[in-house]
This record gives sequence, C-alpha cells and structure tokens, in this order.
Amino acid sequence: FNMGVALFTSFGILNVLTNLTGKPPLTTTASFVEVLVLGFSVDYSLFLLRRYRDECKSGRHPEIAAKIMLSQAGHVVLMSSLTIICVFAGFIFLRSTDLVVQGMACVVGVSMCLLVNMTNTPALLLMFPHFFSSFSGSKSCFSNCRTSDDDVSVSLNSSPTDILLEHDALYENPDGMNANSINSGTDVPHYLTSASNPIVRKHRGGKYEGWYFNTLSLITRWPWNIVTVVGLYLLVLPLAVQCLYIKRNQNLLEAIPRDSQATSTYKAMFDSFPGGTLSPLYILIETPDGILDDKENGAQIFQDIVDLSNTIAEATNIPKESLSSIAFAEGNEIGTKHSKIHFGMVKKLLEPKSLFCKGLHFFTHDSFCDLYSFAWEKSVNKEQTATLITIILPYSPFTSRIEHFINDIYVILDEFKPDEYHNRLHLCGVEVGFVEDMAISFGEFPLLIAVTCIVVFSLLGVMLRSAFVVVRLTMTVLLPLAAVFGLAVIVYQYGALDWTGIAQVQSREDGFYWYVPLLCFTMCIGLALDYDVLVISRIREHRVAGYEIRGAIIKAVWEINTTVVCAGMIMALAFGGLLLSSSLAVNQMSWLLTTSVLFDTFIVQMIAVPAIMSLADWLSWWPGKVPTGNLVTLEEEVENHNRALESTAVEPLNLNTNF
Repeated sequence: FNMGVALFTSFGILNVLTNLTGKPPLTTTASFVEVLVLGFSVDYSLFLLRRYRDECKSGRHPEIAAKIMLSQAGHVVLMSSLTIICVFAGFIFLRSTDLVVQGMACVVGVSMCLLVNMTNTPALLLMFPHFFSSFSGSKSCFSNCRTSDDDVSVSLNSSPTDILLEHDALYENPDGMNANSINSGTDVPHYLTSASNPIVRKHRGGKYEGWYFNTLSLITRWPWNIVTVVGLYLLVLPLAVQCLYIKRNQNLLEAIPRDSQATSTYKAMFDSFPGGTLSPLYILIETPDGILDDKENGAQIFQDIVDLSNTIAEATNIPKESLSSIAFAEGNEIGTKHSKIHFGMVKKLLEPKSLFCKGLHFFTHDSFCDLYSFAWEKSVNKEQTATLITIILPYSPFTSRIEHFINDIYVILDEFKPDEYHNRLHLCGVEVGFVEDMAISFGEFPLLIAVTCIVVFSLLGVMLRSAFVVVRLTMTVLLPLAAVFGLAVIVYQYGALDWTGIAQVQSREDGFYWYVPLLCFTMCIGLALDYDVLVISRIREHRVAGYEIRGAIIKAVWEINTTVVCAGMIMALAFGGLLLSSSLAVNQMSWLLTTSVLFDTFIVQMIAVPAIMSLADWLSWWPGKVPTGNLVTLEEEVENHNRALESTAVEPLNLNTNF
C-alpha cells in the first residue's frame, strides 16, 4: 500500500512539475524513479517494522511500540532520507536541463517515500493493532502486543525516552507487580511473563555463535581491525584505478530500446548512408553587410568558404565530399565546366530564366542554374546576411569521435582570419548541443560532488554528534564506490563478460552513456548513506547505553544484520530488474546500482564499518561524550545474551521470522 501511494503520488507531482516548467524528463526517468521509490519504500518500511516488531515482542502496547518506532527507527529514516534528498537536490543547480529534471524527479520520489512511511505506516499499524502485532505462523502466536486499552507500565502521553526508562524500571521487580495483580483479583497480563522481561527484550538477534560472530570478534580486535581495513583497501584499489579510464558517449541508440523500430531504422540508415546523415553539423557564417550587397568583401566570402572547407577537411581527416555550401561541393569549388563560381556570376545563376542561364544550359546541357538556386535557398537566409557550411560526417555522430571533432572545429574557427570573422563563425547542430551539455555537466560535477559530500557528511555529523563521521564516511563511501565503478569499466569497456553473449552486459568501445555515471554516482552515495545511518545509529545507541566499543559494535551489527541484508537484497533485486530492460543505458545503471548495493551490504556495512569503528573509540564520538566507566564488555554481553536466550522459551529473531 505504501509503495503504491508513494509511487503514484510521485508520478502525479512530476507530471505537474513538468507541465509547469516545460522540461520533459529523460527516457529513462520513469524506470529510474519507479525502482527508486519501490526500493526506498521497502527499505524504510523494513526499518520501521523491524523496530515495531522488536518492541511488540517485548510486550509493548501497540501505541507505545509505535511511538518508540517513530522515535528510534523514524529518526534513522529521517536522517537517511534527508541526506539522500540533499544528494539529489544538487542536480537542480546544474545547467543541464536533463539532469535538473532527473534530480527533481529523485527528490520528489524520496520525499514521498519519507512522508508516506512516516505517516501511513504508524496509522496502519494502529488501525489494525492485533493483526500487525502477531508475528507467528498459522498454528500459534508466540508473541503479541498487549491489545487492551490500558497499559499500567506507562502513560501513552509520555515521551519515547520516558517510555523506555519507565518500562525497564517497572520490570526490574516483576514479581511485585504480579503479586499486586493477584491480590487485587485481576488476571496477570501475558506481557508480564518472562518473555516480556527487559533482560530478554534487550537481547535480540539469536545466540552469539557461528562463523559470522567469530569474524566480527576477530575484525574488531587489535591488530586485526587495522589489518582488515588495510587489506580491504588494497583489494579494491586496483578496481578503483580503473575509474581513471572511464569513457562517456552521447550515443542516442544506447538510450532507446535495442529491439525498437527506431533502433532498426537508425541501423538501416547507417548501413545505407554516411553516419552523419542522421545528424548533420553546420557552420554558420554571418555577413552583416550582405553576401551579394557587399561589393568590397562579397567576392572574398566565396573564397573564404572554400579555404575554410579545405582547412576543416585536412585538419580533421574527413573527406572533402563531407562538406557542402554555396561555394564548395563534392570536394571541389562549385563551378561550371568552364569556370569556378565567383561573386559576379552568382546574381546571374540565381535567375534561371536569364539569358546567362539559358545560354549555359544550351552549351552544357545541364540545369546548373536550377541546382544552384536550390542550394542557395537551403544555405542562405532571406536577408542574405548568413550562410551555412553543411558537414555530413562519414562516421556515426553518436560515437566519442564526435567530441574530438567538435573540439577541433572550435579551434579551427577561432584561428580562421580572426580579424575579419571574430564572433562571426559558429558551429551548430543537435550533436553540438549534446556534447556541450555533456562537457558542462562533467565539468560541474566534481564541484557538485565536493559540495554535496561536505554538506551531507556535515549534516550526518551533527545528527550523530560526531566530527569523525566526515572522515569515516570518506573511507566507507568514496573508495568503495570507486571500486564499483572500476568493476563496471572492466565489464562495459574491457568486455569481461562478453563471453556470456548476454546483450545487457556486452562491452562498448565508447563506454557509458554520458549521464549514467553522473546519476549513479550520486545514487550510490545515497544508498551507502542509507545503510550507514542505520548501522551507526544502532552502534551509538548501545555505546551511549554503557557498552564498550567492541560490545556496542557487535551487539548492534548482530541485531540488525538481517535487516540490512534483507533491505540490501530487496534493493538489489529492484535495481537488478532493470537489467531485463532492452536499453543499454538502463542496463548500465542497473549494473552500477546493483553491485553498489551488494558491495555496501556485505562488505562495507558488515566488515569495513565494524573494523573502522573499533580503531578509535574516543575519536569516533568526538566531540560528543559517551560513558567511560563501568562499561559492559563484549565477553559479558555474550555471556548474558546467550544465557538469557537459553533460559527462556523465546525464539531468537532471525531472517526466517514472519512479519
């Protein structure tokens, strides 16, 4: 229900915004926003429901469990969504209309996920409290929330912090409470049984045992923590280096479905005609005094067009036949069999019924005047103050070669008779706009990333009350992302998976469609921060509660590892589904986002973050303060946790629990 509301609301708002701004979205925007909303809706719902379930299994009244859920898990969801919104909001300040629309769409989608989950989720939970507080199978109910209207443990108007404290204080003497209840002749509520004891409530996640617990114990112990961190970075460094060789292109065919009719038509055109036929380039030459009216310079214009055409052909290694104008065609100056075209001849040629054209037709038996008149109409404006040189490239204008070609043309135009043609020679065409849009966006992107990271990391530092967050996030976000992009370069540029024959992972000489790296880099940062906030918040919660750093780390990770894994797998499945698309640009986005989520879930959050956090306890929370005396050690936590689980009939929480 939440996913549907968030999705339809997002698309409705986007439709209104695009109508108001007149900026249509990219062809991939709909797929991207759809997967984004579905993934974050599931993630945020999972964060909230997991906390609600834990509190219900502790015997909380549904309303109290919901208040604690909003206070604890809701705070995590709020921090996560605000940071991700800040990441995408940076696109709004770029000059590229395409990226502005994409950023605006992502901001709307994440905002809807936040609003819907923070409102609909608690509303639905409290609308059907008995249904949503049952977590057993069909045979029996092993733990329910208290469904009566009164909860003698605490007032429903209490703050979430008071609720937690009063709940624990109440159950420090459960026998007294039971005795009073029995003497008063009332039944003892089921939530006062041993299953609701706060000691049991505080021990979640199953017994500390198995290979993962042993791994956590090892990588959080000196010197294995530093060995783990250094080892991970040495492993990902070769992949990160590949990011230096990433390529980009503006190939329109990569943005549309590969099996569409448009793609087939484009390919047929490429097979039958020069590649540039689909997207010609033009050089605009301005002549303020008029081509035919300027007697002093008019004659020179024709020769300048010829000279400029020859210079372009020689400097860019394209055939002269690729250029055409009122003075140059088929690789030569335009003319009759007897003479080249010149200033004095033009006026006569433009009058096909003149005596000159009739005589020319009589002696040459061709329609040169008619043909030249047609070419003139296509290349000169009505005021005769501007003319065009048309360039039909012999290769596809959608490849990376076009970027170098355009840069070469700019240099030629700047150097061609600057005294006479200053600001009068202009390169134009659809591909020119694409290339400049791409170049400007990539030029602005480093500053955007720097500002975004500073703002987002600082925001998280304030929320988590730790200056070390900036350093740690740099270690756990940026370098791993570089490794993810390096792996994508190996696949989509070097052809590591070409042997599979799968179209979605086939390499391309020109690399990635230009906006794919830009969108995915920011999206990957947002995803990494999403899980990081959840893990660090839980570690800080236990550290402030009086656990020493190793105990807080392992306890936190042990409690939420299934939540992180579930959220990561759901997000990976959502993004991985885009690999089924027939658009290569969408496939590339899918690969980057899916590998990023998996890498962050199983490597960064489960291994790198615990190891890094265990390196310097005092530095991790500075300038905030945490308890320093009478701390619960890891050994004490393990002993108490396992003994508590063994002495009760409470089933440990695990991935197979239904909720």
